[in-house]
Amino acid sequence: MAQLNTLKRVFVVNSTRLDDPAPGAPLATATRLLSQNYPQFRWTNVFEEDGVVVGETLEYRLKLPPPKVNG
Repeated sequence: MAQLNTLKRVFVVNSTRLDDPAPGAPLATATRLLSQNYPQFRWTNVFEEDGVVVGETLEYRLKLPPPKVNG
């Protein structure tokens, strides 16, 4: 009988690796929970197809917008 393994979701913001706060929940719920402590998640979209398999984890890299400068 085949065995189904689920990958652990990890979110990467710059060099910080964040574990999934709700492993059994949909991706939108996990990003909403992370946005409480990391406001960067409020200003970007994370899609299921953005996940990259790295070893035994499924990584979602947060792409931050470039900083705004005056002048």
